[in-house]
Amino acid sequence: MFRFLRRQNYRDAGVAAPVPPAMGAVYLRGPTGVTDQSGNGYDGTYTGTMGVTADTDSGGTTAFLVSATGDYIDNIGTTADLLMVQNTMVFTIAIWVKMPDATARQAPCGNTLSSPKGWLFGFENGAGAGDQTLRLLVTNGVATPVINCWAVDGLITDTNWHHWAVRGNSAASDVDFFLDGVKSTTTYGQTFTSLATGNSARALNAGRANWTSTAIPLGNGGRFDAFGMWATALTDAEILALASSRNILTA
Repeated sequence: MFRFLRRQNYRDAGVAAPVPPAMGAVYLRGPTGVTDQSGNGYDGTYTGTMGVTADTDSGGTTAFLVSATGDYIDNIGTTADLLMVQNTMVFTIAIWVKMPDATARQAPCGNTLSSPKGWLFGFENGAGAGDQTLRLLVTNGVATPVINCWAVDGLITDTNWHHWAVRGNSAASDVDFFLDGVKSTTTYGQTFTSLATGNSARALNAGRANWTSTAIPLGNGGRFDAFGMWATALTDAEILALASSRNILTA
């Protein structure tokens, strides 16, 4: 019932709007470009013709636009930064996404695909890892991959704006996916018993998952905004607040 309620709708219904979380470890949004709004200094770098568009549904005035192959935000921190996914499995990743195609594999953020240490959060369609749904892949640099899980099939079948979120809560078997603030079921392909240590293999990207020359992109014409990471497992209510209030966080 909450999925598409905006802040005014909560007031009209006499229901208190959910309270969004405090600022996380990194936060990038269209109106402020590649400057990290968290205050932690994880500023990215535009690559290709990456820019912004007024087509947005995340509460800001602009969103990031992937207009051509090779467009992405590079070097969001270094390989020594933002290690909470593979090193602790206590994290939340949230991002607004408008895919150009609801039938093709695409990833708006990440820094691996296979054995290199890191993670990928994206949309999968086939390949034995979910159909038209959200997927999280994490590796500790030893196995290929060491955690591979996805939400219920048919979760996203259109090219509209949606709020994506995934949360880990200290165990490889405790991952939750959320679409527009609503929790989905989780299917596990693999889970691991040992966390990673040390740095990621590659720096974090947004607009694609950074995996050498065969990086998995969001796709030409894709849009994304309000990309955030937290070194905590946000509550269901906090994730709902990120999706339903269209809140733009401030440090």
